[in-house]
Order: sequence, then structure tokens, then C-alpha cells
Amino acid sequence: FFGLNAEGDARRYTLGQFNMARDENGSVTGQLSGRYAVEYDVDDTLSAGYFVGLGFGSSELNGTFTGDVSSVNATVGGFGLKQLGENLFLSGYGALGYTQSDISMTNGTLELDGTYDSTNVYAGIKLAGTVAMDGFEVRPTVSLDYGSSDIGVAAFDATAFGLTSIESADFGRVSVADLTITPEIHISMAEGSAVFAPSLVCRSESGSSGTTEACGYGLGVNYTSEDDRFSIGFNYKNVEGDEDISINALYELEF
Repeated sequence: FFGLNAEGDARRYTLGQFNMARDENGSVTGQLSGRYAVEYDVDDTLSAGYFVGLGFGSSELNGTFTGDVSSVNATVGGFGLKQLGENLFLSGYGALGYTQSDISMTNGTLELDGTYDSTNVYAGIKLAGTVAMDGFEVRPTVSLDYGSSDIGVAAFDATAFGLTSIESADFGRVSVADLTITPEIHISMAEGSAVFAPSLVCRSESGSSGTTEACGYGLGVNYTSEDDRFSIGFNYKNVEGDEDISINALYELEF
């Protein structure tokens, strides 16, 4: 959903979305999230704003352990966009988040139940430009995105063979940084437009087991109708065998 109020000296956005994901073990996660944002024009070349968000998630776990996870999260942050030249833009964002999760899972012998909290940090910066060509437009972008989650020590009620005890595990902090280079190709069509976006992705992951670094590739394909009320897209990313596949669709209804 999306709403815009542009009265006065600010633009106020209300937006939200539903996402569903499935991993290679068959675990399925659904999340509903909403966000309220306010944006101001600082001058002719700079706009900035802030946002607050709230999300609810539910997961059905499959694999060595099966079970359920439910979570609620809150986020607050800021963003900005600076026009550096006629066809060159720099944008960035930063946010802090808090998540509380309830988990219940078992491997057939051991049952674990518990609640854990995590604090999250998100930040990113992107440089984008536009180059007009004969019949299409190239929009090269370079972006750096960072995210980290600190769970720390989590306690669980562990039950096995009729006995229950309190067990704890130190999950510490996990962080991921992605550097992405994407030459987006925008093609105008008779009743809409299409985007082809091959990309080079380099990733650094850090956690309790150490740091790993790898590079890979990706491809995004998207079609948008002429009135911008319908779009559908496909995205694929592979970083050293770690595949990420997503499909997104949007249809706008006016209320």
C-alpha cells in the first residue's frame, strides 16, 4: 500500500508491503511491514527526511529442527538525496531497529522454547547516473549496503527425555556488507517500459565463526506498465553458490 500527502513544505508517505520467502530447506517466512516517512526539500539539489516503521513476521522452520518463529520489529531512520550534476545523484540512508522473537523448535528429541531480542543497524549509500542512448537509457549505479544484528546471549527452555533445563547460547553479532555495481538498461516499449539490470556483487560477512569475503553476479528484470500502476519483476543473485531468487509484483488500486 502507498499513500502521499504533499501539502505544505513536506511530503508525507505512508507505505507498506508483504513479503514471503522460502529457503533451500523448505522453511517459509512471511512478513508484513509498514512505514511512515516525511521528506523535505533542503534546497534545489538536496532533499532529506526521516521515517519510522513497524513489522510483523512469522516463520515455519524445516530442516534439522522444525518449529515456528514469530517476531515484531520497530525501525527509525533517516535518508537523503543529493543531485551532484545534471544526470548524477547521490543517496543514502541509515536506521536503527529492534526485534523481539519467540521461537519453538524440535529435532524429535530436543525441544527448545525461548524469547530473544536483537538490535539492528542498517546503512547504505548509492551513486547513480543516467546516460541517454539511441532507443534506450543506461543508468549505472554503485551502491554499498551494510546491515548488522546483535542478538547476544539468548536463553531457552530445553526439554529432552522428560527433563527440562535452561540453556543459553551466545549468538553475538552478525554483519553483512554488499558492494553492488549495476548498469541498469531502461527500454521504452509501446505500452510500458522494461529494465534489465545485470550486476556484480561483492560481499563480506562477519560473525562468531570469522569473516568471509566473496564476489558473485546477479540479474534483475522488470516490466512496468505505461501508467505505472502495474509492474512485475524477477531478481537473481549468486554469491559463491549462495543463491537468492525473488519475484515481485505490484498492482495499484486507488481508494
